[in-house]
Amino acid sequence: MACVRSYFGRYGRPVDGAGVLVALSGGPDSVALLSILLRLAKEFRWVIGAAHVNYGLRGEESDEDEAFCRELSLRWGVAFHCHHVEDGQRSADVNLQLWARAIRYAFFEEVASAHGYDKIATGHHLGDRAETVAAAVLDASGSFALSGIPPFRGRIIRPLFECRPQMIRDYLYAHQIPFQVDRSNGTMRYRRNRIRLQTLPEWSEDNPRIVEGLARLGEQLWRQQVYLEKEADCHLQESVIGRETGRILLDAERLSRYDSCLDPFVLRLLIRQIDLQLVPTQATVDRFSRLCRRNGSGRVEQGDLILERSKGQMMAMRRIADSVVPLPQVPVMAGAVTMFPNWRFTSQVVAGHEPGTHHDDREVSLDADCLHEPLVIRQGEAGDRYRPFGLHGTKKLYDLLADRSVPAFERGRIPVLSDQAGVLWPVGHPIAERARVTDATRRIFQVRATRV
Repeated sequence: MACVRSYFGRYGRPVDGAGVLVALSGGPDSVALLSILLRLAKEFRWVIGAAHVNYGLRGEESDEDEAFCRELSLRWGVAFHCHHVEDGQRSADVNLQLWARAIRYAFFEEVASAHGYDKIATGHHLGDRAETVAAAVLDASGSFALSGIPPFRGRIIRPLFECRPQMIRDYLYAHQIPFQVDRSNGTMRYRRNRIRLQTLPEWSEDNPRIVEGLARLGEQLWRQQVYLEKEADCHLQESVIGRETGRILLDAERLSRYDSCLDPFVLRLLIRQIDLQLVPTQATVDRFSRLCRRNGSGRVEQGDLILERSKGQMMAMRRIADSVVPLPQVPVMAGAVTMFPNWRFTSQVVAGHEPGTHHDDREVSLDADCLHEPLVIRQGEAGDRYRPFGLHGTKKLYDLLADRSVPAFERGRIPVLSDQAGVLWPVGHPIAERARVTDATRRIFQVRATRV
């Protein structure tokens, strides 16, 4: 109980009256956690529930664990939530432990959302933390992996975080509380078991407090990462030019101003903010660093992640956002509102003439009698060519945009007002010479574009 109170003192406890869902496997750690939180619930008026996942991987033993958890929850007056994993839900080539972890956390989050639990409590203790750090050491992993199990994450809390495994067993024996024993925890088939049963005992011969030391190392690195992530987030926000679903546009020069030690944190934040579930490799981090700090253009890819630099800007995007999906041409009619992805167009025809009126970035005036209807808004295309206002001859649209410092990844996204004769106005850029307003103009077609 003391180590649990210590945890809540350091990391905060659920508010009075909160709902707490306990991840209950039936093993000693989760059973002790449920018992301790039920005792504290009397003091803080918590509403306790239990959630169990039956993976069906150990046949009758899996069913016995479920029956034990169900009966224990009933006896202790706790709402019980159970999920059965269907046969065939797991493919043969997946990592079993990672697969099981994804299944149970998804179920816990689903139950918490559906039944109003504020927190999800898991039974990770000091030994689990040490084993996780030891695994990262053996893998020669970076600091992210070496930080081990965090004390909390979102609404997940770990009240046994500071408890040694033997303390948990002593608590159960002292209060005569039964628990289940998973015989698979004793086999050397699983790497985590080998670390717990073989590696850590060997290391403890040289350092009897290796478990505490590894756990402390993980927590120290976790605290440093929290700080560095906050710093990275500040620098990232200063560099953002614009956001869309699955895309973030950045000022590459500003992005390069921070110390390169923050690159892994900035990249992970970018990945998270474009809704990708992906852990960048060290090679991707290194290429990202070079992309941030060099002039010119370049591209980095890993899975569905695409990072591209052009004309002093960088785009981070999901591959689905980068794929070319042709948008339909949208008719433009005077007096009507035309909607195009991320844009709103209004237009009208007015009498008279305004010599010298051509355009600004968002509004243009065209000679209505020089237009060849129908008019449409469409995506620009690499083969588009027209004579921009003020030029003596035609120019490819994409070449014009490149000359005007438009990044390569943005050129195909600029809406283009066109008629039967071709390009009239790439939004934000010169109109077509053939449609400019002159002294002879009698009707003006005015168009305004607004980002939405």
